[in-house]
Amino acid sequence: MPGRRTAASSCRSIPNTGNRTITSLSKTYDPTKPLVSIHVPKCAGTSVRTLLEFWFGRGYFEHYADEKRDTPPVQHDLSSAGQIPICIHGHFNHRLKRGPDTYYPEVDQFITIIREPFDLHLSNYFYAKRLLGGGPLYRKGAPRDEAEFESLEAFLTKRKRSYLPGYFPPELTVDNCAEMLRERYLYVGIMEDISHSIGALATILGQANPRAAHSNIAPRDEDVPPGYREQFVELNPLAYAIYDFAKSTYRSVPAAPLDPLAKPARLPPSKRLLPRISRYLNKQ
Repeated sequence: MPGRRTAASSCRSIPNTGNRTITSLSKTYDPTKPLVSIHVPKCAGTSVRTLLEFWFGRGYFEHYADEKRDTPPVQHDLSSAGQIPICIHGHFNHRLKRGPDTYYPEVDQFITIIREPFDLHLSNYFYAKRLLGGGPLYRKGAPRDEAEFESLEAFLTKRKRSYLPGYFPPELTVDNCAEMLRERYLYVGIMEDISHSIGALATILGQANPRAAHSNIAPRDEDVPPGYREQFVELNPLAYAIYDFAKSTYRSVPAAPLDPLAKPARLPPSKRLLPRISRYLNKQ
C-alpha cells in the first residue's frame, strides 16, 4: 500500500477562495470536494505545480512515484476535504496502476493541460535525451534501455504510440471522448496557448492569475525524419480525439486578468514536507 500524508502535515495557510463556483464546460468546481490535477509529462506540469501550491497552500498534495527506487506515489488522507480546498497534482497514469480511480475513486473533478500529441512525443524524447547526459533513466527500479534514445529515428521507430491516453480514463474511446471529458473534467487546457489556459484555470478556481513562466524546456537538435509524423497521427486516433476536444473547448472559459501582485514560488524544502521524501520512506 502507498504511504499516506495528511493536510495537517503541510505548512502553508490556505488562500481564501470563498464560496465562488464557476461553470466550465458542463461541470462546476466544488471547493468542498478534492480536485485532481493530472500532470501529463512535458505539458507545463512543473509550472502548473508551482501555481497550484500557491493557490491551495496546505491543501496541496503531490502524486509522484520514485522510479529509481520503484516506490509508488503516496496515498494522501483527504479527510480534511470540506474544511479546506484540496488539490492533488501529479502523474496519474492508469497504465502504470497509478490512476486517480486506483488512488482516489471518490474524486470526480479533474483538470489538466495537454499539447499536440506528436509534439508531446518529440518533447519526451529530447527531454529524456538531455537527462541521459547526467546518468541512466529508471522505470520501475530498473535502468531504461538507452538504445531507443540514440537517435530520434530510433525512438520514433520503437515508440509509435502516444502516452497521452494513459493519463485519461481507461474506458475513454474516440466515440465517447467528448462526452466523458465533459462529464469528468473542469478544464483541459493546451500548451500552445498556455497563458490563456492558466488564466482559465484561475477563473474556474476563483484564484489570482499570476504571470507564469514555462520551465523545464529541452533543446531540440534533430529533425523529424520524413513520414514519421503522418504515421504517428494515423496510429493514435484517441490521442488526437483528446487534443481536438481540448482545442475546441479551452477558450470557452475566459482567462482571469493578470494580477501583478501575485508571485507564486515553491516553498524551500526546509519549510514544507516534500511528498517525494515521504514516498521514499513508504515502500509498503
